[in-house]
Amino acid sequence: VEVTHVSYKTIKIHLNNQNLIRLELAQIELNEILVAANPLQDISQSVVINDTEKRISQPRSVGHLFKEIKGFGITKKGAYASEPVFRAFKYEQLNIQYDGGMKVLNACPNRMDPITTHVIPEEIEKIEIVKGPFTVRFGQNFGGIINLVSKNPTKGKHGFHGSLEGGYESNGNNLVTGASALYVTDQFDVHLNGSYRDFGDYKDGNGTKVPASFKTTDYSLKIGINPTEKQRLQLSWRQSFGRDIDHAGLPMDSPFDDSFLAGIDYKINAISQKIASFSVKVFHSYVDHLMTNEGRPSFKMTGASSPVESWTTGGKIELVLAPSENARIYTGIDANLIDRAGDRTRIVKIMNGTMLPTPKTFVDKIWQDASLNDVGVFAEGNFKIADNTSLTAGVRADFIATSLNDPAPDFETLYGGSIEDETEVNVSANVSIKYQKNGFQTQLAIGRGIRTASMIERYINHFTVGVDPYEYVGNPNLKPEINNQIELSFLKKFETIEIGASVFHSFLEDYISAIVNTTIPRKFMPTTPPVFAKQFINLDKASQTGAEFSFNVKSSDNLTFTSDVSYTKAENKDFDEPLAHIPPFMAN
Repeated sequence: VEVTHVSYKTIKIHLNNQNLIRLELAQIELNEILVAANPLQDISQSVVINDTEKRISQPRSVGHLFKEIKGFGITKKGAYASEPVFRAFKYEQLNIQYDGGMKVLNACPNRMDPITTHVIPEEIEKIEIVKGPFTVRFGQNFGGIINLVSKNPTKGKHGFHGSLEGGYESNGNNLVTGASALYVTDQFDVHLNGSYRDFGDYKDGNGTKVPASFKTTDYSLKIGINPTEKQRLQLSWRQSFGRDIDHAGLPMDSPFDDSFLAGIDYKINAISQKIASFSVKVFHSYVDHLMTNEGRPSFKMTGASSPVESWTTGGKIELVLAPSENARIYTGIDANLIDRAGDRTRIVKIMNGTMLPTPKTFVDKIWQDASLNDVGVFAEGNFKIADNTSLTAGVRADFIATSLNDPAPDFETLYGGSIEDETEVNVSANVSIKYQKNGFQTQLAIGRGIRTASMIERYINHFTVGVDPYEYVGNPNLKPEINNQIELSFLKKFETIEIGASVFHSFLEDYISAIVNTTIPRKFMPTTPPVFAKQFINLDKASQTGAEFSFNVKSSDNLTFTSDVSYTKAENKDFDEPLAHIPPFMAN
């Protein structure tokens, strides 16, 4: 008999009375963090969204791919930049990564350049989502993990393949083009991908012209080498170039937004009977972003320019142990080292309505040359405790170190005259149980996720980084915020119908928010309301509760009906303010 499977090597055997046929994997996966339908590799309360590029027409960025995913909204900072919001969590509360661990972090304090703007939407094959702090293997996990998985070259047939695509929209004269080329052999593969986007200003429903134009040029290169059938080495390089980016919601625009990301992955499978695999990942990314007001009316009075930079270096080493057929233990160490720098230069030409004979120059420290380093160690085990039941448990420790190398004098004065380096040790844990039989699956998961305060929350100094006109002031004394989350979910698959539901609740401790501090006056244009700044603080208690429901009907091979409903209620126990600016009820 000959046995074949799309992901395994073909095998021929002679049948006897009873045979146990073991198949050997035909490819080594590097980019995924979730494995479907394997109780010893699946992550609790997780979901995979496939064919993301087919879910929305000509997305402006990867952020738009989340529009139709259950439980998600997006925050838009203009037409160019958008980021996902999951339930009531956003920004650093979500661990957004690319290809299983690589990151590109924003350099702009207004988040006009998040990771979703540095990746080609058509390059994304699927989006993997962990819906809470239910795994410890992929860095700090407070509100969930989002893994943007690019297309895997090894899944293509041998030989040369390529594609060309393009699109046009009349409202804005938007042009999208792309091309890819792939060559695959048993020993190596090469994948080259490129895209060019030219979006113009569009008209809204009232006919008002919205400044939203931008141009982006992106390309990526992956080279894979297979030294043996059990090993794979992959080198990846990508660059993104943004030009002439208009931001309707900000007083400044971006002449350019450039970035690169370089990564090396290595993995070896089936080392021995007790060692399932060993993998190493190393990456480095850089963002060079400029904001100016040269094209705005305010430039006649004050010229402003903010060149900012961000560097991220990180990696991960993971050893997967197989002490028995019913257990997998994942152990490892990972790191994310972040540095940001940049100042804003203001050239004041008119003061109090009078033209100055010699313009005055002021320099405002944006990032104050900040650094935030996180090194984590983890261990997580998956155990098959019965024929239809599996148990997962994990623990993680993050060692945090932060510092300022060029603090602003007024920021130092606000916090006692000096800003000391800070260190933290944060311990997270999770446990979950899953039962599945005859198309029915239920999961109960409990997790404790801890997130250290971000650079903006710690060190921003009188900049409007929120969705309101307030200046925000960081707080280097912030404690890490904690999410204690419990979630129960059900899923039943019939022949043509699939029904799913989940309920969740989060007990939030030391939740990081910003409130108006009447002892901190506005620094720039001090008489313009609001005249006081907002300061980041810890809230003792907050909570989030919600439910999700899905109903899918496959009426034929070519027609599927999908209905999703999600509800989230987030409340603050100390102040009567919402935790996130998202609608509590979303339905498709």
